[in-house]
Amino acid sequence: MRIFAQTSECGAAADAVSRACKARIRERHRLSETDLTRIEAEGAERYWPPLELPFMSLDPVIDRARQLCSQ
Repeated sequence: MRIFAQTSECGAAADAVSRACKARIRERHRLSETDLTRIEAEGAERYWPPLELPFMSLDPVIDRARQLCSQ
């Protein structure tokens, strides 16, 4: 999670600055390109910090449940 947070600070752009930042992180932690890609994918999938979970309203589900219960 710590490595994911560090790569998030590098930015998501594929520019030279971002690539150099991620390369330094890979070298510091002795990771392969594949390892870092997997860390980034898992972190994005699981919303590791600094990402925040998206807010998802349950109102449509509750409304539908009320409709089913009233029948």
